[in-house]
Amino acid sequence: MQTSNTAAVPTRSKATTHADASTCEGWEAHAGRKVAEAALTSAFPVADLVGLPADRARSNPDGPCLSWPGGSCDNAEFASAVATTAHAMSARFRVGFGSVVGVLLCNARGVITTMFAAWSLGAVLNPIDPALDDDAVGFQLDDSGAVLLVGDTRAEVVADVNSLSFLSVDDDCYRGGAEPLSAVNVRDSDGSLIVYTSAATGPPKGCLLSHSNVSAMVWSILSGIDFDEDTRSLLVLPLFDGHSLLAGAVSPLMFGGSVHLLPEFDPTTFWDIVEEERPSYFSAGPAICSALESSNEPTVDATSLRFVFSGDAPMSIDAITRFEAKFDVPILVGYGRSECSAAATINRNDGTRRLGTVGTALPGITVAIRNPHGQHLPAGETGEVIISGQTVMRGFLGRPEATAEAIKDGWLHTGDLGFLDEDGYLTLVECSNSANERR
Repeated sequence: MQTSNTAAVPTRSKATTHADASTCEGWEAHAGRKVAEAALTSAFPVADLVGLPADRARSNPDGPCLSWPGGSCDNAEFASAVATTAHAMSARFRVGFGSVVGVLLCNARGVITTMFAAWSLGAVLNPIDPALDDDAVGFQLDDSGAVLLVGDTRAEVVADVNSLSFLSVDDDCYRGGAEPLSAVNVRDSDGSLIVYTSAATGPPKGCLLSHSNVSAMVWSILSGIDFDEDTRSLLVLPLFDGHSLLAGAVSPLMFGGSVHLLPEFDPTTFWDIVEEERPSYFSAGPAICSALESSNEPTVDATSLRFVFSGDAPMSIDAITRFEAKFDVPILVGYGRSECSAAATINRNDGTRRLGTVGTALPGITVAIRNPHGQHLPAGETGEVIISGQTVMRGFLGRPEATAEAIKDGWLHTGDLGFLDEDGYLTLVECSNSANERR
């Protein structure tokens, strides 16, 4: 078993709290399980997470927040847009506590604005992959119980077909106008995100994440990776899953940094954007890294980049070595699933990285290997990867049997095979192609 419960704690004001068992009481009862004792439940206060836009506006109103090709907004402007959008969703569409809001967009500030607006109303966000066909989108909207769909002209058509209310991302509310929200009324156990797994067989499942899951995940990322207040994320991966939303957007914003949204990936223009925007990091899978490495860019200024996150698929040592030799930027390979919010392990940017592994458990998360008989295996022996901690989802939405099968005695059973070495570094041997396919 490998546990990571200590780390350099983020130094942002009101940074951390050690939650007791009562913080998980609501969703523990829902899932019918107990969290493993090995996992330390550490997280940001949920009010800090949900109130992040207003907090940033109060502390540094003119500071950079979000940018995109052709535009940007500072902290005060972002907080105002969140407040105005929340008011519009509440007044026009009666979105409130427990409502589900779907968003169907490529990478755009509207996704992040909608997320914080929904959270401020006690609503849950269902981010939807825009690459899905209309039938698949309709399934998620129906399965999640969404009452409102936010998006562009395509989303308007989908909303009409599915008899849903629609809010255009071009609506004036997204430009702001209202004062930042002064207070938010949320609880740890309230729903935060519904993120759907990929589906190899059968319909996808909605992973219901609570605010305590999300705040724990952000705390874990910021405690395990060397961020600073000047951190700038370049969002390349689409904003429909937990990794992109939490590691690419919420984490740098929580620490006082900023985010640049890239609507689509184009290897022919990517490095021009890096040179212009000067990001500290970006997240990308092997396919994107390979496309960049094989491009014929004559000169590339990658000096602003401190690291690249990679975790959506295995990446070979050879591919990592070629990329790093060309751009002199380390790739931090990690591992995670939608069912545990975003990430469970990562190779750190502190000189302890081990190529060929997906790193060690992030702070507050426990990773172990079990055999088919339910016994934990020692270092070096291959078995199923299981995960415990406050980041493990509340359960699959509306699927208690599937939840009971996936989460047993506080452990998320991933179906992936791997082994831990003596120092707790996880090596993946085989990844499942089940309906809870990892991101």
